[in-house]
Amino acid sequence: MKTTKEKLFENHHLELFKKEANYWLNYFSLLDFDVQIKISENNEECLAFVIVSHSNKIASLKISKFWDELNDDKVRETAFHEVCEILLSRLRSLACGTFSDEAVDETCHSIIGRLQNSVFKNRDKLLSP
Repeated sequence: MKTTKEKLFENHHLELFKKEANYWLNYFSLLDFDVQIKISENNEECLAFVIVSHSNKIASLKISKFWDELNDDKVRETAFHEVCEILLSRLRSLACGTFSDEAVDETCHSIIGRLQNSVFKNRDKLLSP
């Protein structure tokens, strides 16, 4: 997602992002990863991105400090999206050896979109008994 540098991601947004990311890391049982979440000072191309090392079980999640739309819902949805990127990262790395990067990226984002429209949007129902 492109940004226009209108709104700054601040510490309270970072805490919300971390809380939400941790919720979904637990939900998807991605507890074997050491996930480092930091604000990126230089990233203006997208809201957030993740770099995953499967051999070390480390995921480095970087959040842009520049957002064009900044509210709690957007922060939560972006955290969910990035956790889904971690969830699909092994599949992504395997598929990139066979298919084009564009095809793999499009497919992963299609899956993430479906998860956002089902699992994420129904989060409140998941939390209640």
